[in-house]
Amino acid sequence: ICLTDFKLMYAFEYTIGKNEVFQTHYHYSYEIVYYKQGNGTTKIDGITYTFMPNTFSIIPPYIEHSDIYKESGQVYCLRFFTSNKINIYVGTDYSGIFFEHYQQDN
Repeated sequence: ICLTDFKLMYAFEYTIGKNEVFQTHYHYSYEIVYYKQGNGTTKIDGITYTFMPNTFSIIPPYIEHSDIYKESGQVYCLRFFTSNKINIYVGTDYSGIFFEHYQQDN
């Protein structure tokens, strides 16, 4: 994705405590969450995913999401605005995307 009209709202690093919960909420901007450390679940637009170190999600504006951390960890968040249309789909009908880290056996 190359954005020609991009406005960074903010970026931050956050240390998460064991059993910490982020209740269901949404933002007026896009959000990218990179799970650097820790394990838990994230619910994006009603779909629950398990996250682990080195996974990330991209959440479009106005999409409800929440996180439950089973162990302490570290996340990086980036929130931004753009007037460009960003189509984010997995399969045929999904409003957010979650990327898992896969390891290849050598």
